[in-house]
Amino acid sequence: MHDDQECRCYVDHLIAEHRRLHALLRHMRAEIAHSVSPDEQPSFNGVARVLARLREELEQHFAQEEGGGCLDEAVSRCPRLAGEAK
Repeated sequence: MHDDQECRCYVDHLIAEHRRLHALLRHMRAEIAHSVSPDEQPSFNGVARVLARLREELEQHFAQEEGGGCLDEAVSRCPRLAGEAK
């Protein structure tokens, strides 16, 4: 039971991280839709800002996973995940 609670904590962290990234993607879509509004001159300044932020967020996200942060932590908390982590 204790191991499952620790795994759940880590899973909750990953779910929250992915929700945050998905929200950023929704924000990107909204900026794109707004930038091509028929009432205004097209401007992609907002899209560029969100895209830069998204790129930074994804770089950090994948650097943590590839650098041994997230996946190693998951395996240390739930050894049964070792096969999936490989």
